Amino acid sequence: MVASISTRPTTYSRSNAKEASPATSIDPFYIELQIRAGAQAITLPLLRPRLKFTTIDGGLTLGQVNGSITKSDIDNIFIPGLAVHYNAVVQADPQSDLAMALLGVFDTNPTDGAISVVEVATQPLMVAFLAPDVQVFVDGSGQDALSFGFGFTAVTSVTILPRIFDDGFE
Repeated sequence: MVASISTRPTTYSRSNAKEASPATSIDPFYIELQIRAGAQAITLPLLRPRLKFTTIDGGLTLGQVNGSITKSDIDNIFIPGLAVHYNAVVQADPQSDLAMALLGVFDTNPTDGAISVVEVATQPLMVAFLAPDVQVFVDGSGQDALSFGFGFTAVTSVTILPRIFDDGFE
């Protein structure tokens, strides 16, 4: 899987956040995080993203993005997206080592050669891996989101943009 970030930041629709700071505002800022699973992309809102980076000689060299993904988004977007991807792998080559491994881990009830959303959601490793570990909203539910982060490296590049106005304003 490959993660990428879209450039369409906006405000999340839930309105009962803990505090009114940029990190925990009433309508928290989010970015769309696209996680590639084969040919498809699973798009999840990464709430309250924070960026940390290091520069050397005025150029960006490495950094980290952190935020959280709600339990609801994990259950309703991410897990179904994984089930679709896993089934695509199995259908593409049912006898491959990867297909057999996926079926062995996820195709449990019933063992029918297909991987359901319920089978992915109830697989013990997935339950542990995707369990909420932070509280983002005050609604009495306790831990309601999964903390998520990734690091990146960057290199300096020079991009020459074409002129787009006749008067020279670029």
